[in-house]
Amino acid sequence: MKSANEAIFVSLDDFCRLRGLALANAGQARWIATERSDRDFLISAKIEEILSFSPRRKIASVSKGVETYIFCVGFDFDEEIFGLQEQDVLGGHLTVALAELSPLPLRSPDEIRQIVEYADKRNSGYGGHDPELVGALFPLVRLLRFSRPVPTWSTFFSIALSETQLAGTWIEKGLVDDLKMVVDLDDDRIPYKVLCRSIFDVDPSSFFLALYRCIEALFAYSSASDLSKKLNLTQNWGAIASALEDTLGWHPREDGSLERLLRLALKVDLDRITTLIGRVKIGESESPLCAARSIYWLRNSIVHFRPLQHEVALSRFDWNGICSTMAAIVLDIYAALK
Repeated sequence: MKSANEAIFVSLDDFCRLRGLALANAGQARWIATERSDRDFLISAKIEEILSFSPRRKIASVSKGVETYIFCVGFDFDEEIFGLQEQDVLGGHLTVALAELSPLPLRSPDEIRQIVEYADKRNSGYGGHDPELVGALFPLVRLLRFSRPVPTWSTFFSIALSETQLAGTWIEKGLVDDLKMVVDLDDDRIPYKVLCRSIFDVDPSSFFLALYRCIEALFAYSSASDLSKKLNLTQNWGAIASALEDTLGWHPREDGSLERLLRLALKVDLDRITTLIGRVKIGESESPLCAARSIYWLRNSIVHFRPLQHEVALSRFDWNGICSTMAAIVLDIYAALK
């Protein structure tokens, strides 16, 4: 408790000092006031995962017994999400969120001084700073509580999706609706962490690459699962793929694996992605091969350097359409492999 509070107020001291304003009680013992009920949370809660989208937008998963708490800092989504009401952020909750997520203060040094210099341990009767006043110095801290453990990264992704329209990103509502279906897939197979890290990127091609990674994550799954069935192995596919890579240096070939997986997708989605990218004409070969060549070409055009005269004009692409279709292909493949 002491170190958490110290970290919060030191960060406020440093924020003001670096902007030319030294607080009169910098370095003194100060803390956020708590009640017995939320003090127990401060003592017993365990941080599971933290994801930082920016210095003022962060999210964390915290467990306490069988319950899961999700802290959202700097989010403006609807009051109800996942059908749950938000929980009040009390002093103990706020202390955990600010100490562990370390968001950048939102207010000016003068505004911070008015709150922080108010009192400290040297003042008679000091019982801590008011949580509401301290919380107002930072981006809004919100708290969701689940009565059970929940999958961390798909939950993070769902919350981030709910924020995209409010944050004014390039992502349109139609794409959000399509991506909501991806949320219900398996955390062990879909790299939600990659999707989370790209969702607020101003460059749409970054999110295309994240969706490509969702297909790429299934390359090893498909091959390792087939091997497991043929040899009657009991280990899960991840352990088999890791053992093959560590022992034999094996990993699935990207181009061949992509085409193989795309054979599990619907023809309408394959033809649409081929048309949207426009690199290969439909009918030059069968749909899976056309789509594989198109997707792989676009992926390489984003990832690899090209001389200026051969640079691909990425701004010309319909990224909402491309990403929406990529999400549909991910769902097609996942349904076929399930």
